Amino acid sequence: MSTEIKEEKYLFEYYRNKIHPVLLSVKDTVHIHSADDIHKLRVNLKKIKTLFALFEIVAPKKFKADKSYTLFEEIFEQAGKIREAQMNRICIDTYKLPESSVVLYHKFLERKEKKAKKQFSSLITDLKDKKIIELDAEIEKLCSKTSTESILNHSQNFISRKIKNSKNIPEHPDNKTLHKVRKNLKSVSAISTLLHTIEADAELEVAQESIKKAEDMIGDWHDTIVLESSLHTFLKHKKYEANDSLKPLINVLTKLQHQNKLEARNITTEIKTILQDIK
Repeated sequence: MSTEIKEEKYLFEYYRNKIHPVLLSVKDTVHIHSADDIHKLRVNLKKIKTLFALFEIVAPKKFKADKSYTLFEEIFEQAGKIREAQMNRICIDTYKLPESSVVLYHKFLERKEKKAKKQFSSLITDLKDKKIIELDAEIEKLCSKTSTESILNHSQNFISRKIKNSKNIPEHPDNKTLHKVRKNLKSVSAISTLLHTIEADAELEVAQESIKKAEDMIGDWHDTIVLESSLHTFLKHKKYEANDSLKPLINVLTKLQHQNKLEARNITTEIKTILQDIK
């Protein structure tokens, strides 16, 4: 067997061992909705999306990332709504507010989570094994015609472009910009893991640690942004306007609005420092 054929088989085995089991295990989450389970599912789906993006770069005429990921798009979206409700409950409880001030907000979050779980379960139930098998066959065919050398070259270019885009943050970024930076960095982490598996690289390993630090920084900030948005939606409802017991929640919202703007500027400075030596 030639080295080239071994390389081709290696790439598909990487897909099967690292990514493909996720596709099949998605259906197992139909009755699992804990915060940790939902988080892991979303992380794995992000990895799948990143790998699909790489496949499209390698073979743009044969593989379309968005078309292939359509199978999981709505599942990811509904899992995100469940995750948001769960994280908002966790975050607001860190403020140790009186029960009377959070009870209505907790019920508000419970309704949102229940609705999202119902839609999520329906989507999982409707996920067709046939579609997953067809996707598996498509990727196996693509891998059989793609050398490891090609993957390495395209991956390195992919990483360089994402890092470059992440460095170009305006001094006063809006929420969408920072969220996009976080998605770029997560993509870099996923592809870096693939590269490191194929070919050990000490410099890349050090860079991954820096990238993870930047990811986590934006992630913590994003949780407070989501809480701010959720509180704003809850408190603007007319039936809560005259409820004095909600004043502690209003105070938290006011604090978050000021804090999040300041933190966005601080994070931008930190990220530029962290990424400046990564090429």
